[in-house]
Amino acid sequence: LFRSLGGRRICSSAAFAGASYMSGARVILVPTTIGAMIDTCILSRAELLLGSAKNSAGINCQPSLILCDPECIKTLPEEEYKSGLADALGIAVLNGHEMLRLFEDDIAANFDRIIELCIKFQAESITF
Repeated sequence: LFRSLGGRRICSSAAFAGASYMSGARVILVPTTIGAMIDTCILSRAELLLGSAKNSAGINCQPSLILCDPECIKTLPEEEYKSGLADALGIAVLNGHEMLRLFEDDIAANFDRIIELCIKFQAESITF
């Protein structure tokens, strides 16, 4: 059983380790950044850099459990917070009007709903 608490790189590394170890081990991810919550953990892919070819080898690992605590976001540096919101906004553009309206209103008040809709959209978009 692999457990991971952290951002994108940590969760991605745990997913890779879990998928690689003995043809797949259980993985529990606890993402602490917006990007990890809405992207890395849901898509659960780990890519490798081989020379100059970015993401040329990879593996998918669907975690057994993902625990997202939006309270973790309060500990992020402002730059990391804004970067995660930019990722969420990109998903909102793809997702449509309901989610975009959440960005027009008070983002802080709608934050939990934004994360929820991003996760739902990403989970429904997974193709293996």
